[in-house]
Amino acid sequence: MTKAIHQFHRTWIEQCEAAEGIRLRHGTESAFDYVVGEKLFSYAEAALTRPEFARELPTFVSEIRRIFFRENIETLWPRIERQIAEQMESDLYQMEEELSEAVEGEDLDFIKQDAARIRKQWEEKLRVARHLRDLLVSPSLGTA
Repeated sequence: MTKAIHQFHRTWIEQCEAAEGIRLRHGTESAFDYVVGEKLFSYAEAALTRPEFARELPTFVSEIRRIFFRENIETLWPRIERQIAEQMESDLYQMEEELSEAVEGEDLDFIKQDAARIRKQWEEKLRVARHLRDLLVSPSLGTA
């Protein structure tokens, strides 16, 4: 008997189907937040280190472009950027608070290293966000 193996790198198909249902029940904004703000970002981050996700990413982006009009994407995208900026500001503010409360020595060094790591993660997330935005609003997608 052959066991069915779930292909996690293909979950975008179900997520896009769910987004269409969300759009019908709750509106375009909710569907966009779900499939782009949550699912596409997580998927793109996985694609940075997992080749099977990277291979599927262009098809996922194409499906999102099919679901949403370019005008929808251009209108709703700034909300996604604001959410990222707010999360980043919150994390960096928390790190500044920890730095101001830290005493010299190992604690301070550890917190500085942690702050540098967090800043680097946010820079990467912003880079990914800009790349995804460009893919989603580009007049056409090329082939490699």
